Amino acid sequence: MNKIKYFILLPALMMLVACGQEVELDSTMYKVDPQIVIHSHIDTEDASTMRVGEHRTLTVDFNYAFEGDIEWTTSSDCVKLACQVESLYTDDGEYRYFNKKCYVEGVSQGTAWIKAKVGNHETSFKIDVTQPVVADFTVDTSNYLQVDFKITADPKTYDSFVWDFGDGYTNTSYTSLWKNYANGGTYVVSLTLNSNKYGSDTKTKTITVQEPTSAPDASFSYYTYGYKISLTNKTKGATSYYWSFGDGTTSNDRSPSHTYSSAGYYTVTLTAYNKLGSSSASTSRFYVPDYD
Repeated sequence: MNKIKYFILLPALMMLVACGQEVELDSTMYKVDPQIVIHSHIDTEDASTMRVGEHRTLTVDFNYAFEGDIEWTTSSDCVKLACQVESLYTDDGEYRYFNKKCYVEGVSQGTAWIKAKVGNHETSFKIDVTQPVVADFTVDTSNYLQVDFKITADPKTYDSFVWDFGDGYTNTSYTSLWKNYANGGTYVVSLTLNSNKYGSDTKTKTITVQEPTSAPDASFSYYTYGYKISLTNKTKGATSYYWSFGDGTTSNDRSPSHTYSSAGYYTVTLTAYNKLGSSSASTSRFYVPDYD
């Protein structure tokens, strides 16, 4: 009889004997429910995520002697499998297949369920494959000295970032932002993405910033919902803004929203500035009803 089977049942047998119960070894032994577990071959490795081009090693363990092979399959072609049988020569002179390593390579971005089938029993392991760190961003210079920047890289691939706007200023807080340049000209802008595990990457772009030729023409649209008003700034050529919401509160944001504290009639006014002057635009007088 296989000594490994005895090992699995030993704690249960000791408890039954201690309680004065007779144990029929053969009938008890085969009532063990098979348990299959997939885990990383390296304890310190997080096998649930990987980058394209990386490798992970999965191992399947199960708690009963099994004569035969283990079938590995994947639900997606975003990974490639290369598997290897591992067996153990037991004391009774027979081979028992206790685990089998499966080498998983990330091929493309996606999610794969890795399945291990042992006889009539199977289990699955989920792996998310993401792209390597590749820095990229967009730039909109249509608003003269006020330039818009936005990171377009997959946020799953980096842990921190650094903007360098080419004029001595940097930013590490906003993935999407607008920046005012003091003067028109040519600037070399760079974005560096950093991953705690996968290194870093830098993207550089040369941009041309135009000086405004006149004072800005203030313009905006808005919509109200309950006590709240949301504003979209459409002004071109401005470098700063001043909003008055008609209830004594103000804002210097480019496109703010505001919640009124009480019902009433209000008028919102925007004043836009640049170094050549300013202009203002206002809403028609609108009513915020009492929703209480």
